[in-house]
Amino acid sequence: MTDWNSPTMTAANAPSPYVVSASSESTLATYKAWKAFDGNSGTFWNAPTAPPNVWIMLDCGVDSNYVAKACAIKNYAKLGLKDFKVQGSNNGSDWTDLLSDTAANNTTVQNFSFSGNSTVYRYYRILCITGHYSDELDVYEISFSGIEEGGEPESNLVINYHYSQKMMG
Repeated sequence: MTDWNSPTMTAANAPSPYVVSASSESTLATYKAWKAFDGNSGTFWNAPTAPPNVWIMLDCGVDSNYVAKACAIKNYAKLGLKDFKVQGSNNGSDWTDLLSDTAANNTTVQNFSFSGNSTVYRYYRILCITGHYSDELDVYEISFSGIEEGGEPESNLVINYHYSQKMMG
């Protein structure tokens, strides 16, 4: 097993095989869903649709062998997600809850662990149940981390909460 972190996205489908999608996103190019995975806190995902049931999803590809164990979220001030679930799926329609939690209403990088997950999933998504604002949802950055099954060991797995380098862009 090797450590795994979700990639820094440069488009909705780059780098391959990763794809980011969402239930809703702005029509403006600077606020697309993949911007939540671009490692740049100067950009963000805007979902003009209010929660509940607003989601953003990372498709790791058909040959995924990734077991997510944690995520980091950096909310957009006052418009970020509040109550949410992290979910995994292998078909994009049947979801397993990995975590239910509440994010604070600030722009600090917030770390959430679901280290009990031991299942490889192709899809990981964040399902927003409620937001800190009633009309829309904005999230600066999201990152998943965990392990890659079947790789050569690089180190003992430690869920690392040092996302700030990537997340603070």
